[in-house]
Amino acid sequence: VQVDWQPDFALIDHWNVGFIQPVIAENKYSVVVLQQGPSSVGVNRDTLRLAAKLFAPLVRNAGGMPAMMAVWPTADRFSDFDRATESYQLAAKDVNGAMIPTGEVWRAAWKQNPSLAFYSPDGLHPSPLGSYAMALSLIGILYDRSVVGLPSTLQLSNGSRWVFDPAVAAIVQQAADEANRQYGLKGTP
Repeated sequence: VQVDWQPDFALIDHWNVGFIQPVIAENKYSVVVLQQGPSSVGVNRDTLRLAAKLFAPLVRNAGGMPAMMAVWPTADRFSDFDRATESYQLAAKDVNGAMIPTGEVWRAAWKQNPSLAFYSPDGLHPSPLGSYAMALSLIGILYDRSVVGLPSTLQLSNGSRWVFDPAVAAIVQQAADEANRQYGLKGTP
């Protein structure tokens, strides 16, 4: 299903527009991943938790489980990592959903190699390596498995390829397993 997501929207904005509700209800997804910005500031945390509570019954009534995908703060706000992770953990617990700790994968990998470039040049969005880290965390939580040993080369649907140094990929894979064990939540289907 092709969905036209709006930039700079919080989950509550998507809810209020009303386009996504029939998409979720009609397509019977087994998991619906919910994500907005870092939500480390109080009002953003509150709206994240509210939106999770709005989306969860819709997702569950369609046969799925909500999964909160925790992101990272902007590159100039490293001190917000803890609160960002905590916000998503709270939202996931509110709805008995999964929590995918993607930002924590970055932090775990930086312990091994602080020069890993997870941010894109804008200091907010992920680089290809940052996206790879996100995907590993997602796979690990949703499939309840270790991601160590997964490929370091990816063929994208648009035809391009991402090739990561195998040693770097190994660090990120181990970091994903570590972050998933420490911060992730499996949720209840």
